[in-house]
Amino acid sequence: MVKDDKVEDLKNLSPEERIRRLKRIEEKNKEEIEQAQKLIKESEEEIKIEERLQQVEVPQNEEVNVRELFQPEENLEQTVEREQPQVSEEEIRQQQEYLRETPTQQIEQRAEYLQQRIQETGNISNEQRNEISSMYQEIRQREDGLKQGTYKSSTRNIEEQISMTKRILSDIYRR
Repeated sequence: MVKDDKVEDLKNLSPEERIRRLKRIEEKNKEEIEQAQKLIKESEEEIKIEERLQQVEVPQNEEVNVRELFQPEENLEQTVEREQPQVSEEEIRQQQEYLRETPTQQIEQRAEYLQQRIQETGNISNEQRNEISSMYQEIRQREDGLKQGTYKSSTRNIEEQISMTKRILSDIYRR
């Protein structure tokens, strides 16, 4: 900004010198304006940050039980064992009854399906494990029945089906 006494001084200068000084003053004023604008933006950003900080909730201090910190940790297997759903004897009996009435070919197909699902997911649920165990027991009973002559089937290749199903179930169970 040009003060009144400087304006008087400028009027006394030659036109060329006056222009030169006025341009310097103008340049100086531009720099001051740019600095002022920069400071305004910085100040606005600081205000926004402060507003955000006021909205943040400070977490409450929780009491720490030191004894709990030094208790032995539970590993994954223990956690799974503790939290696994228990299958009742009744559910197992119902599953075995169902399998007795199911054709061997369907048991084989179910075993193949379970094998595929287990390969896709990479793990066996307790429910699947129980089902596999029941199917394996049923297939073993049919195999023993064939050897003793007490199990009859209308299917020609029943021995092959039993063998294949048994192999699939054994493969799954080894996982």
